[in-house]
Order: sequence, then C-alpha cells, then structure tokens
Amino acid sequence: MPLAIDEAAVRIRGIQKALAITHIVEFDDEDVPVQVPFVLAVKRAHPYFMAASKVPTEFPCFINKWEASEITYRSALAMGNFTDHMQMLIKDADTDRAAAIASAFFTKIVEGFAANIKLGGWGPATVLGLRGSATLAICEYGFPGLDLFLDIHLNTVLTMSP
Repeated sequence: MPLAIDEAAVRIRGIQKALAITHIVEFDDEDVPVQVPFVLAVKRAHPYFMAASKVPTEFPCFINKWEASEITYRSALAMGNFTDHMQMLIKDADTDRAAAIASAFFTKIVEGFAANIKLGGWGPATVLGLRGSATLAICEYGFPGLDLFLDIHLNTVLTMSP
C-alpha cells in the first residue's frame, strides 16, 4: 500500500470546508477592538494551486499545494513527512475587513486541525503542526488571506513481495 497522500488531502480539504466564523474583530475610532457579528463559511477547498488564468470564483476558499519533505523506509514500513501549503483567499473590497475575516478564520483553522490531529480518526496520519511565514498576507491571484503550512506524517505498512 503506498503512502496515501491523496486520502490525507481529501481529509484536509474536508476540515477546511467545515470552517465557519460567527464574528470578526474591528476597531472603533479610538482603536478599541469590538466584536462584530459576521457569519461566513468556507465555500470551497481546491485541491491545488490553479493556473493564473483560472482565478477562484467562490470565496472564502482554500487552495492547496503538496510537498514531500522526507520519505523513509524501515523494514515493512514506509514513513513520509508532507507539507500542505494552504492559502485561504478572502474577497472583500475593504482590506481591513478582509484582514479581520482572515484573522477570525485563523483561530478556526487552528481549532479545526487541533480537533482532528488524526485527520478525522484516520490511523496512518498525524498532524505535526501548523506554521506560516507571513501568515496574514496577499496571496495568490492578489487576494488577501492566510498563507499557512500544515505538516503531516504518514505511516504505511508495505506489502513485501518474496
């Protein structure tokens, strides 16, 4: 059985698609943070970064890109460390509000993967961590959003031939 990165990718997109927010934090005229009701759910989680000519049309959405950082073999076991480079794209003409929306979703992303450390109970995978270099950023296609990296570890028992 090969390392099932495709199954992990489907499960990660399922977690992404289940995310929703109920409020954002905005700042009043004196820069005091105020919670404002704002209900919004993820519309789509794309399995890959698309060509520049294929700009997403449903927002907010995720785009994903995979990287295998290490695959090792021990006896009848294959072990792989993978990184999902995910970007959450927000479309809002008000860039301050777009940043507030992205910030609210960041908390939900952290909670969503913390609650699904085994990607929904799937045995071979373990979420190792979530990181970002410029977490709140201008992402692909020029949209504001979140630029994150999800590190996962997969184990697979290999079928050995004689």
